[in-house]
Amino acid sequence: MEHPEPQADMHYRCWVTALLIGVTFAISGCIPVPVSTVPLHPHEERPVAVESVPAENFGLFSLPAFDNSGTLLAVYDSGSNLIQILRSADLTPVQSLKPTRRPRRLSFSPGGQFLAIEAYQGWIDNYLNKRGPSEHVDIDSPEAIRDNIQRAEVWNLRTGQTIPDLSCDAVVTSAPEGGWLWARRWAVTPGYRSSALLEAHFSADEMEFSVLCWDGVQQRWDSRTWQRLENIPPPPFWDTLMGLTTAKWLAESDPASRSIDGRITLLRVREKSFGFPTIYIWDRYTGQARKLPGECASRLQPINALSLDRNRIVAVCNKDLGHAVRVWDLGSGEELRIEDAEFGFIAGIPTIRGEGVALSPDGRYLAVAVLGQMEYLLPNVLLAPAGISRSDLRLWNLDDRKELVTVPIDELDGGTSYFMGVDLTFSPDSKTLTVAGRKLRIYQMKDLEARPQ
Repeated sequence: MEHPEPQADMHYRCWVTALLIGVTFAISGCIPVPVSTVPLHPHEERPVAVESVPAENFGLFSLPAFDNSGTLLAVYDSGSNLIQILRSADLTPVQSLKPTRRPRRLSFSPGGQFLAIEAYQGWIDNYLNKRGPSEHVDIDSPEAIRDNIQRAEVWNLRTGQTIPDLSCDAVVTSAPEGGWLWARRWAVTPGYRSSALLEAHFSADEMEFSVLCWDGVQQRWDSRTWQRLENIPPPPFWDTLMGLTTAKWLAESDPASRSIDGRITLLRVREKSFGFPTIYIWDRYTGQARKLPGECASRLQPINALSLDRNRIVAVCNKDLGHAVRVWDLGSGEELRIEDAEFGFIAGIPTIRGEGVALSPDGRYLAVAVLGQMEYLLPNVLLAPAGISRSDLRLWNLDDRKELVTVPIDELDGGTSYFMGVDLTFSPDSKTLTVAGRKLRIYQMKDLEARPQ
């Protein structure tokens, strides 16, 4: 159900925006200076199938995830610090849970009985939620060792039971480096107790839950008793491939991705002591790992997605002071060139986040949230140029390699930082696209594909 904003409020905000721009012009004596070709790239309004009210307390909706039937949608609401289970048809609340730690990824088990909650490590969770002491802490005290351990929490949707502290056994501790530690805004390098959890998932029959650890070990639990079953040792290539990829680095980087059936895992590997990581595609059936090809593969950002059929992968790399979106066909190993997919200086140097890139399960559509594209600069007497920017939802048909539509999403953009923005996900049947930010919004793909009359 749509919840349109009151007309009076919309008029008020328009008047305030116009007044601020007018005052800026009056002070500076200048007019806006265009800095990019973004205004030449038209965006279009498209009908919304269903839309929520804004998140509470100026929060954001994030990490949307469908169950396999497409009838339920899980999402994290940072304003209320709750994970919500909603009915996707009308966004009616079904269940909610306050997570033990701030989640970084949500996923339903194949049959929908469980929700796996992969969480940020302790010190990032404390930083985001503003927890912890505010005074100085002696660097030799236990508080100076930061909790850099990533965990998974499992929520049984039928019973309400939660298993909160599933983590990897292998832990590496580094000592603090002298001096004082400012508990919330640190002033020196602290010590770290690090253990990265790369991904977590249930077996097809939901009888087992497993996590992939930073050292390549796969830990398995019985989901009926939560007793440990076994530790599967790492594949033969692991130590050689992950030589420079430390537990601390992995814990502070984005998690690995995997195909829905668990066969393909995407590993971000640190091949050099500086620079960008490389993606390796690990086929668990064959036990082989191969490097993503192409010149873009050596400048990768922590942004990638894999189609349900395992045939296509999308990644974002650095290019010309900005970003470029690239798509590969995994069967042939060839890169699929798509139009208007480079976002350097002439395209406003936008922010593209990992959660803001989605491939439809059938591999046909690519959606990208392009945030904070600079359109104009407003010079002023402070000699610090203010900017006018915009945020868009961009959609491509990968079969045709053509862009379908650009839709404005400024009202959904809650910021353009590492932890905030607009998150995207497709429904399992590829017929709807969920856009999460200040509000939750669901589009029908038939409406996004339709050409305006």
